[in-house]
Amino acid sequence: MSPYWTGSAGSTTTADTCAYYPNNSTASASDTATAWIIIYHTEVAPTEEELRARLEREREYRKQQELATKRAEELLKEYIGLAAFGKLYEVGYIEVDSRRYKGRKYRVPDAGFIEVIDKDGQVIDRLCIHPRVQCPLADQILSKIVLLELDEEYVLDTANHH
Repeated sequence: MSPYWTGSAGSTTTADTCAYYPNNSTASASDTATAWIIIYHTEVAPTEEELRARLEREREYRKQQELATKRAEELLKEYIGLAAFGKLYEVGYIEVDSRRYKGRKYRVPDAGFIEVIDKDGQVIDRLCIHPRVQCPLADQILSKIVLLELDEEYVLDTANHH
């Protein structure tokens, strides 16, 4: 048996309703107790004013994102120094010495896994760790560097190892 649909589907209002009777092909008095009401929403085109306001919000958002990115890059450059900043964008990573394990280094890339390098220069582990909130790439790099310098064990305990 096919379900029976009744209602005002196809009307010109923005919200249409219809009832679905799952057991019978026709509705009866006893079926109305088990009927489900389904509401269809028809999208209404935005007005010119709404479109202009949305575009302005998007422009402002992009402007704020660009400003945040510039500030993050300046902070990273100030923290690691101009030479290390240049190396980061030249080779794609910066090395951080381990404070806990003699001879170990962490290669913090501009994107991707942190590589754990042993005293012989071999990659012995890859760590995946990133902030819980969205932030500029330079802030992500800086947070990894600071975490490795201040709380290396936390990074090793919380990172996914690959």
